[in-house]
Amino acid sequence: MRGVIAALLGVFWTCPLAAQTWTREAGSAYVDASIGYVAGGSIYGPDFNKLTLATPYSQLVVASYAEVGLIDRWLTTTVAAEWLRRNQLAEQGRTTGLGDTRIGFWSGLVTEPFRLTVGLWLGIPTGDPQPSGNSPDTNLIARSLPTGDGEWDLEPQVRWGIGVSPTAWPFTHYAQAAVGYQVRTQTQVFGVAQDIADGVTYLIEFGAQPRQRGLDRLWLSAKLYGLESLASSSEAASGAVGLGNGVTYTAYQVRVYARLYDGLGVAASFESALRARSIVAAPVWRLAVSYQL
Repeated sequence: MRGVIAALLGVFWTCPLAAQTWTREAGSAYVDASIGYVAGGSIYGPDFNKLTLATPYSQLVVASYAEVGLIDRWLTTTVAAEWLRRNQLAEQGRTTGLGDTRIGFWSGLVTEPFRLTVGLWLGIPTGDPQPSGNSPDTNLIARSLPTGDGEWDLEPQVRWGIGVSPTAWPFTHYAQAAVGYQVRTQTQVFGVAQDIADGVTYLIEFGAQPRQRGLDRLWLSAKLYGLESLASSSEAASGAVGLGNGVTYTAYQVRVYARLYDGLGVAASFESALRARSIVAAPVWRLAVSYQL
């Protein structure tokens, strides 16, 4: 039985969808580059109701994510960075620049018969919270389209995961769940210092891999995830960018990953909010290319 569990843990460690919960062996690594796009004509307001925008909003994000195993089981480090974030209000203006960066550290407390991992995300404000325009009017539009939140933050997180592969069943499965607490600090809004309320993050995810030869290159996953800001409705920002105080959402994602050759793979995902405030009311489409050592 121990051998079966060890083999399963190896399977899920190589699954690119089960990031962080399954920590990496020393010297192993995973990296991906992705592009995400969202566009819509309405936002979720501070009271969670949809509000129509005067002009459509769109956002394009080019990002990367990397994992590196430093110490077997006990230390995996992760880096998530937005290399390009473009916000645009049709016929009014746009901002383009670096987005924010997050660095994480993960340690596996329990490895059998399930995974229990603890970690810490550090948010680094590499984006621009106060872009500027060429005139008072364009400056006002630019300030409403930041590329970063302008604040340092910490998020301790606990993650649980398990993998199963029943003998008579044609699929291998994994399940994982996570909960975290975001400790937020302070940013600048139109030149005025503003505290950002803390928040609770959560995730529940299920994945499946066909066991049939050829189809075993695929991983399919579905997850429910979210952020619950502790800001009141009166404190929540009203905007589409998703970086202000009070941003809250419960969303779902459907994703498919395909291994093309050796460690090279591609993925596509669709995600949309079931409930939200202070973000654009539209689905997000994302494509990624990855490599695993």
